[in-house]
Amino acid sequence: MRSIEIPYGRGRQIFHIEDHRLTGVLMPETMPKAGEETEIVRRAISAPIDSARLSTLSQTAERILLITSDHTRPVPSRITLP
Repeated sequence: MRSIEIPYGRGRQIFHIEDHRLTGVLMPETMPKAGEETEIVRRAISAPIDSARLSTLSQTAERILLITSDHTRPVPSRITLP
């Protein structure tokens, strides 16, 4: 019998699965930390991928639309919104 633990809500849930019913377990690759959140956002805004910088795009704009995530997603809005 194999125990599989997964995140669930703010806690974790454990499942017990018989070995003959389990063909494998996929795990995400561990990635090195890219830096502090604030610095990562600054770099992304100053060097967007395949786009002009926001300051360039906004020079001729009369209005803008800013879209961000709500509280149901783990987005650090305190950092991404000025």
